[in-house]
Amino acid sequence: MSLCSVAFISQLLKFEFIFAPAPDIEANVEETIDALIQRGILAPAISGPSDSLPLLLPTSSSSSLTAASVSAGRSCTHLMLQPSGVDSFFFLSMLTWPYVETYYIALASLLALLPDVSRTKQQQQRQWQQQQQQQ
Repeated sequence: MSLCSVAFISQLLKFEFIFAPAPDIEANVEETIDALIQRGILAPAISGPSDSLPLLLPTSSSSSLTAASVSAGRSCTHLMLQPSGVDSFFFLSMLTWPYVETYYIALASLLALLPDVSRTKQQQQRQWQQQQQQQ
C-alpha cells in the first residue's frame, strides 16, 4: 500500500473517523505504524527465517520506518503481521470494513446508472448500417 493509497483512504473516510492531529499524512502514518509495532501487531520485515506471517504492508520507499527499524540499524520497506497480533489486526480491519463496503456499494450503484457507452455506439452503428442498406 503506497502513501498515495493511504492519503486517498484518509480523505475518503475523513468524516467517518477522528484522526489525531498531525502535521501531515506521513507523520500520522508513521505514528500509527509505530503504535502497531509497539503493541506487537506488526513487525518490520527483516530477511531471514521468521515466525511471522507473510509480507503484508509495503510502506513507501521514501519513508524511513520508525524507531523499531532505526534501533535495529536496518531500513525496512515491508511490515509483517505477527502471529500474536492477528486477532487485533482482524478486529481493526473489521471496524473499517463496513465503511469501505458501503462506499463500494454506493459507487457500484452509481456506475450502474451510467449509460453503457459501448452499447450505445453499437446501436448507432447498427442503425447506420440499416439506413445504408435501406437506401
